Amino acid sequence: MDITSIRCITLVVAILSISSCLAEQIKICPTNQHQLDWSGGGAYPKILSHNDKVYLISDVSGIWNAGYAEAEWQQTNSGLANLSVSNIVFSTSQPLIGYATTKSGISKTIDGGETWQDLNNLPDNVNFKRWETFNNIAIDESMPTEFIFGDRKGNIYRYESEHAQLLITTPTEEVISSLIVSNQGTIVAGTSTSRYIFRQLNNQWQLTKQHPSTTLDLTVAGLNDQQSLFATSNNQVLISVDDGVQWESLNLEAHISDTSVAHRLAVKSNSLGEFSLIVAWYEDWKSGILVSHDSGKTWQNSLKEIDYSNTNPTRSWNHNDISKIMSVNFDYKNENILYFTTYWGIWRSIDAGETWTENFKTGASNTVGSGIAITENGDVVTASMDVGLIRYPTNGQPTSLLPIATDQYFDNDMAGHFWNVIVQSKKIIATSSAWQSEANQIVISEDSGVTWQRVSQGLPSYYSTDWPIWSKGYARALIADKNDPNKFYLGIDGHGLYISTNGGYEWQRSLTKPPSKRIYNALDQDKLNNILYWGTASNGVYSTNNDGETWVHTGLKKKYVYDLVVSQDGAVYAGSANSEQDGHGAAVFKKQNPESEWELVKDFNVVGAVDAMVIDPLNPERIVVSLTNWIHKNEGELHISNDAGINWQKINANVGIGIADLVFSTCSQQLFVAGYSQGISQIDISDYSAIQDLNVNINNFYKLQDSWAWSYYEDEQARSVWKSDAAISWKVTVENTKDIAINFESINKPGERKLPDNYPGFIIEVIVNGESKAQLTVPASDTEWQQSSILIPIDTTGEKIIEFKWLNNISSPATDTNWGLRKISMSQ
Repeated sequence: MDITSIRCITLVVAILSISSCLAEQIKICPTNQHQLDWSGGGAYPKILSHNDKVYLISDVSGIWNAGYAEAEWQQTNSGLANLSVSNIVFSTSQPLIGYATTKSGISKTIDGGETWQDLNNLPDNVNFKRWETFNNIAIDESMPTEFIFGDRKGNIYRYESEHAQLLITTPTEEVISSLIVSNQGTIVAGTSTSRYIFRQLNNQWQLTKQHPSTTLDLTVAGLNDQQSLFATSNNQVLISVDDGVQWESLNLEAHISDTSVAHRLAVKSNSLGEFSLIVAWYEDWKSGILVSHDSGKTWQNSLKEIDYSNTNPTRSWNHNDISKIMSVNFDYKNENILYFTTYWGIWRSIDAGETWTENFKTGASNTVGSGIAITENGDVVTASMDVGLIRYPTNGQPTSLLPIATDQYFDNDMAGHFWNVIVQSKKIIATSSAWQSEANQIVISEDSGVTWQRVSQGLPSYYSTDWPIWSKGYARALIADKNDPNKFYLGIDGHGLYISTNGGYEWQRSLTKPPSKRIYNALDQDKLNNILYWGTASNGVYSTNNDGETWVHTGLKKKYVYDLVVSQDGAVYAGSANSEQDGHGAAVFKKQNPESEWELVKDFNVVGAVDAMVIDPLNPERIVVSLTNWIHKNEGELHISNDAGINWQKINANVGIGIADLVFSTCSQQLFVAGYSQGISQIDISDYSAIQDLNVNINNFYKLQDSWAWSYYEDEQARSVWKSDAAISWKVTVENTKDIAINFESINKPGERKLPDNYPGFIIEVIVNGESKAQLTVPASDTEWQQSSILIPIDTTGEKIIEFKWLNNISSPATDTNWGLRKISMSQ
């Protein structure tokens, strides 16, 4: 081979139906991966080691578990009706039996937490809440199907024979945060103001002692055949060796200030014949841990050596502080393995508390998403409650865009809830409600998130509380004008429509308010007819063709509409919810054009709402909707239609309580979703598409020139281009004018010589009917096959020829390039 030669290699594809298209319309589809499993946003109320597994609960995402050797958490919510979990406990005598408390009751497992079932015959309206009801179940180990529990009204029950029986009520009727039962049958209950001792006398439960102190956690532990009771008490930890008659302090005065509260406690007997203890304390939002291995005689600050996770993007602005600790625990086997959780973090020590590692397993995402967008290069940008704006790049770590770090912990003007986000090239515009703000605001970056400007000019100076959808009116509905990229429309719940004509920097309320100002996400524009549609959670959909000077009620009277979208051809889809006046549950209605009436295209016959919708930008007949109920029930669903709403398929995906927002990937092969409970995730929807396989593969070529050579790599047939003017073609039959997707894998196969340094990849010129349309770069590697996907839009029929011409072959004594090709396929 002439080592100075530069070769142009042509791949020719003969197709019976394909259109001409503009160069910028041809897309190379990113195949890189996003690291979407960052955990944070909700809270982790408890971590528990039991029966060779570690269990983790969330107040928004349910339950995970993982074996010791497993690197990722596995979600185990099957049968769990409510995903807001506050406590989890297992039997030691029958380790497969366990219980979890949620916002709607108590669930039971008999298979170690793999599946769950709600318990019947609980007290009316019983519910449990993170932080408040942390440790409030005590299992009867002689009969693990029975247990004693405390509720949020000061009641203590025994659950037996599938019924809850009231035993006694605390005098103050406060939330019972913690509860233990001693081996002598004594019940100790802790609340935010007292520690109560109950004993059964003459077959009646009686209060025998009330200690005034903040008692947020209790536990029992045995040593030398003697059981001891332990309690947190204000800024102390107490021990009782006589079944709760006398309590002795374990002397934390030198380690916890008078203004701090000891609130979490774990105790385990150790190999030294002593008790090991973990105590967590908090003051405001700051927290710490003390560890003792000699029954509380001496204590050490256990948070001196901390390995913070680089997968947590919020570490860029929260200064590596430990926020309020939610739980502490020992490994049930190994006394040197310790755990604790915070609101956004999961921690483990394998050296008895000397050092700690954050997020020692991955995959327990509980971010409460709200908005999602995708950039031109395939990066995902999300808006979420509490954690702000986060960018998830391809093949990289997630990074926080907002809030930003300051000397005062974080930027109080920015930190808080972010509701919606739009990306236009380097511009990012989002809506937010800062934790310490009195009104909604807009934030704008013109440099991909490097610098930001906060905007409030022309916006309301207060939150509306006049019948808002949530506790107050938030600015969720934000869209860019489809005909003018500098114009934006903003719907603020309770206030109405606001318009900016200068890129979002100044806002003005529409001349007249929409007849109903109760809006969630239901705002979109008909590009063809320049009509703005305004969906309300009270009275259907209104429209305006003059920026709110006048409004027309288009229909769906008295229906609650939480989202709507408008397709490229002007069809409007509205997602509705249950209302007192409407017999439909979650349903989709369609308005074909401005003159047509609304029609019901799908009633899902479930209680809840269709509150997130998206139309495929490459196919106006393809629509995906999310069903949710907003009350933490594990009943969210995704459904897809490929024929403008006529037929629907349920997408098999775990979406928790539902999806807040969703967007198609660059080439519509995937969905990126922001869940209300399951964080940010990527869902493959290829199995739900109406795809026609064009029956192309590496062997059924139509014409093969002798300049192509057969080669066999890894037991699969492939072709490696080693000579100029090589060409291959296929004949296919195409029956419609949808985009053609061409998929293939590439590799560099030059022999012993390798790719040159800084080789960009195989540069391919795309030629249609002899006319150059685009130049694309597909990945190249000496060792791994690299997947590539290309979309070619078409709008006419007839025989066409597509060529891929390789432009950057390089050869030298040390380097060489040969384009290896395999697994080619075409579909529509």
